[in-house]
Amino acid sequence: MAGRGADEIASCILKYFDGLEMTAKTLVAYSDNCGGQNKNGTIVGLWMRLISEGKFDEIIHRFPISGHTMLTCDRDFADIERAVRKIQHIYTPAEYMDVVRKARRHNQFEVHEMTANDIIECSSLYKCLTMGKTTVDGEKLMFRNVTQMRFHASQPTMMQVKHSYNEEETWKDVHMNKRGRGRNLKMAGVELKPKYKEPKAVARNKVEDVKSLMCYVPACHHEFYNSLRADKKKTTNNDIIDFDVVESDSL
Repeated sequence: MAGRGADEIASCILKYFDGLEMTAKTLVAYSDNCGGQNKNGTIVGLWMRLISEGKFDEIIHRFPISGHTMLTCDRDFADIERAVRKIQHIYTPAEYMDVVRKARRHNQFEVHEMTANDIIECSSLYKCLTMGKTTVDGEKLMFRNVTQMRFHASQPTMMQVKHSYNEEETWKDVHMNKRGRGRNLKMAGVELKPKYKEPKAVARNKVEDVKSLMCYVPACHHEFYNSLRADKKKTTNNDIIDFDVVESDSL
């Protein structure tokens, strides 16, 4: 359906909060330091969007030390992996989703399938912003070394950062509004368009390889494999033709 970059991560988060009734006004998020997915301008724009929409008054995003990123959700992944190992054959994503639903007897998972229309071009949020190279106090900003970032409704165009996990360290302010824009930048007004007009195409040779194995797949699942879109311009080996250049969202 899509790739696995920052737009996809942000789209899943938006989908989750759109269907959630909540009264809490502070969100504390944890993730690893992966620049392509979690620690980038797209996610910064997402948090500022949620603040602008009034879903939260405060959002804090913490990045554990590399090598020490074990989180409680990893137990959920372990439960799913154990369930998958018990299944001899899995042919389609729909079967994977069913395995996830039944991975536990109690407190079972809810599975929400993302469609191509659910994947939003959230990177457009960050295009409305400009991150300063220094903090308001003149300290050089090394975003790669940031361990925590905070956004607050009282400062809608500001990001606050810390470079340690010391509670006594003060938050450092970083201006995010583009030059010439006022303090009342409304992120909620930014139009979010679908990233894909149709399901993402798969590399041509990968599709050909998969289809060559369909003789081992029950006929009831052939429709899924026949529906795969092959990208005639891309292959997964070194003979790459007309690769599109995509700029990274990493800061």
